[in-house]
Amino acid sequence: MKKIFLTALLITQVMFANAESIRITSPDGNVKATFEVVDGVMQWSVDHENESVLLPSKLGIMGYNS
Repeated sequence: MKKIFLTALLITQVMFANAESIRITSPDGNVKATFEVVDGVMQWSVDHENESVLLPSKLGIMGYNS
């Protein structure tokens, strides 16, 4: 859980610092995850072989009391 939180925090800081899209691609190039800020809201999407698997969705972090 701690690794997931730290990874999400790192992605959040990178996204807001540069305000540009970040694309992560699988080794075979078939799966692509995109992280971007649109109108101040962090979003992510996933494509498989150039087809949308997950449309742009809000990305956030919820605490234990949420």
